[in-house]
Amino acid sequence: MKAIQTKYLPATNTKGSRIKAFTNDFNVTIPFDYSLNDEQVYFKAVKELVKKYKLDWDISKMVALKMDMFFVLMTV
Repeated sequence: MKAIQTKYLPATNTKGSRIKAFTNDFNVTIPFDYSLNDEQVYFKAVKELVKKYKLDWDISKMVALKMDMFFVLMTV
């Protein structure tokens, strides 16, 4: 089973809102895409993580679980 956590990062004085996707070994941060709904923007961050590190992970069957401030996407 693979689990990727995603977290909303609020805007600062110098950066806009962002989404961070991370595992124990990998992480990526992308700008928040306001044209997408919540699940779509978090999944976009997961796709960018897999792309950035050229991971051979099948993310097409991942499910999202909302936990406090995080979305956790896991394979089933």
